[in-house]
Amino acid sequence: MTRQAPIRDASRAAAMAAAAEEDSFDLRETLRTLWRKRRLIALLTAAQLGLALWHLTTATPYYEAVAKVMLDTSENQVIDLQAVAGGLSSDYEMINTQIEVLQSRALLGRVVDKLGLENDPEFNPDLAPDESGPLSAALDAARAALGGLKRLLREEEAPPAAAADEFGPEFMRRQTAIDLLQGAMSAVNIDGSYVFEISVWTEDPVKSARIANAIAEQYILDQLEVKFEATRKATEWLSARVAELKEQLERAEAAVKDFSARAALVSPQALAAKERQIKDLRARLAEMSAQLDDVEARLARARAAADGAERARLLGLGADAPQARIDAALAALEADRDRLARQVALVRDSLAQLEDEVRAQSRDLVQLMQLQREAEASRLIYEHFLSRMKETSVQQGIQQADARILSEAIPPAAPGEPRWKRTLALALVGGLMLSTLIVLTAGLLRSVVRSREELEALTGEAVLGVIPIAPTRRRRALAEYMTRKPSSRLAEAVRDLRTAILMSDLDDPPQVIMTTSSMPGEGKSTTALLLAQNSAMMGRKVLAMECDLRRTVFAEYFPAARDKPGLMKVLAGQAALDEALHVDEASGLHVLRGERSAVNAADAFSSARFGELIDQLRQRYDMIVIDTPPVLAVPDARVISRHADAVLFVVRWNVTRREMIAASLTLLRQVKARVAGLALTQADPRRMAREGFYGYGPAGSNRYYQD
Repeated sequence: MTRQAPIRDASRAAAMAAAAEEDSFDLRETLRTLWRKRRLIALLTAAQLGLALWHLTTATPYYEAVAKVMLDTSENQVIDLQAVAGGLSSDYEMINTQIEVLQSRALLGRVVDKLGLENDPEFNPDLAPDESGPLSAALDAARAALGGLKRLLREEEAPPAAAADEFGPEFMRRQTAIDLLQGAMSAVNIDGSYVFEISVWTEDPVKSARIANAIAEQYILDQLEVKFEATRKATEWLSARVAELKEQLERAEAAVKDFSARAALVSPQALAAKERQIKDLRARLAEMSAQLDDVEARLARARAAADGAERARLLGLGADAPQARIDAALAALEADRDRLARQVALVRDSLAQLEDEVRAQSRDLVQLMQLQREAEASRLIYEHFLSRMKETSVQQGIQQADARILSEAIPPAAPGEPRWKRTLALALVGGLMLSTLIVLTAGLLRSVVRSREELEALTGEAVLGVIPIAPTRRRRALAEYMTRKPSSRLAEAVRDLRTAILMSDLDDPPQVIMTTSSMPGEGKSTTALLLAQNSAMMGRKVLAMECDLRRTVFAEYFPAARDKPGLMKVLAGQAALDEALHVDEASGLHVLRGERSAVNAADAFSSARFGELIDQLRQRYDMIVIDTPPVLAVPDARVISRHADAVLFVVRWNVTRREMIAASLTLLRQVKARVAGLALTQADPRRMAREGFYGYGPAGSNRYYQD
């Protein structure tokens, strides 16, 4: 029959509610966790501050010098000529570009050369005093040997002699100085302005100022040189281009002269007159052709006439005109025809000759005009480039930089690094954040249980008690301690646990109580004996039965019990129950110890004889406490749980893993074991009180105990 109890149901409901909210963020629980770990947080923060102080006291002081350069975006020209190298724009991209120019290796290389930074120990590590000691020397030698071994394994060839000269020691020293100078300087744009701040950090304030001013000067000089170079290149290109254009112009003009000399050219006006003459000849030719056609038609009709009268009429003579007159008229008409034909032929020949002349002269005139246009175009281009070349030549001497030095750097009076206030503040904040992160991360990754609330949220079962660490490691001494100090912290915790178990079912208090755990070493046997001993000291008749036959420990608590037969002999009928029972005189507790046997323990506990033994014991004792093996080790506990009224699951504080607890309870629930609750054992009272965990007492108690 499954037991139900109001108190147990309320505890389980509360635990299940806590488990349902486990994944949600609990600010109060987080703050409690941080408060419990306040000493660790303070220790880590103090360590961070200590490291910061060590750094501040041992760090080399650095001095910051700042030079300011302003971009001049206005285009102030001395003369009104179009500039070859224009001024800078004021957009965001151009400002960022100028910052990169200030930090470029080319510009910083000129600063290194000007100030001779290659000979400065701060920018040439080879000149720095050797403070490394034998350990660093050994490390350097090892690195050199390792590099040689790598080259040997890769069969790398030596660089060519030319490359060795180009990238020799001097080149590398200069590049190292440039690298260190890049790390020692910075260039930033002041928001909302065209002003750049050039900051330099070195160990010497005067050196910082000199380098900052040198960078600003080289930046201005670089702008001028860029413009001078652009103007020079433009002038050279324009000069070469003007020479080419001059040759082209001369060739074009010579072509015009040569063509004019060999061609029979006329003026456009004369050509137009000839075109009008051609028009007149065409009109005259048409008129004469019409007259010729008329004469030929009259002559043809007259010759075709049938008689002399008709022919006379067609020739314009009278009907009675004599034949001689008619013949004379025909001869005259033929003479007119021949004359008109000759005139038409002459006019046609003249027209054809004139048209040929006009066509030839028009073609020559067009070609001449084309040559003249080409010569004129060459002249215009030549004059434009010649003028531009003269303008560019004038600009070479009047170029201005697009920036100017707004304020020169001066040697600082105090070092800028290390910054004590900022470093300590960052160390304090960083230490707090890092330690907090460590604490919270450790809490999230922690897989063990350290409080009643955590265990209830994990399992959904009520935690009936928290048992502190025993004051002694010797088991016999622990049994005597409980009888000698019934008011001790340990006895009080066991008493609260017993009360919570009995109150788990007020209507039908459990009589057979079974204790078990996930794995060995969690204190289940000790808890079972302490629970039974405490109950016996209250005047009740109590039996402690040891069913963990693989790791028997009851005889170590009560050495006299070794002389008694064990549980397996009782089950086998080899000994009577009364013969096997040991009675502790100090507490009145009856003990039935376990013993090793060749019989499988699970089979023995599954037998009817074991059930009969439990029924027999129920008749004789007020309470029976059974110690069983761990759930995950062997199936004995699940078998014995059928006979138990209540199962007390023991969890070792800060040791038992969460997944083991969950797996064990799952196995017990599968066999419908009546789990009354859980107990945290071997808890450290000082650590629990220091970290803010609730201590000992029945479920719901908030009190904890101090030594």
